[in-house]
Amino acid sequence: MRFEWLLRYGSQRIRGKSIENVEAGSMKLRAIGIGRFLRVSSGLIILGLLVEIASFLWFHPLSFVLFILVGAALIGLGIVVYLISLVFAVSSPRKPRMKCGGQINNV
Repeated sequence: MRFEWLLRYGSQRIRGKSIENVEAGSMKLRAIGIGRFLRVSSGLIILGLLVEIASFLWFHPLSFVLFILVGAALIGLGIVVYLISLVFAVSSPRKPRMKCGGQINNV
């Protein structure tokens, strides 16, 4: 077994490779995409709540139909868009990981 002294600072750093943030571009694109999804979903939920408030103030037999068909549908659609945005934000391409021997594993 060979014994060598290592430098105290930067002993595990690989020299000769440039340091760069590889995920910066994809994270920005993903952040813009989730922002758009969140704006759409919040707009749908707010619109659904406004329709439901209007149906409460309107005294007519069709107000219940407006409440259920339009208001609840808009709120439900807003919730679905929000959940879809969470799925797209979490899913990311697989990155290669380094093994102990310096081999690259796609995980």
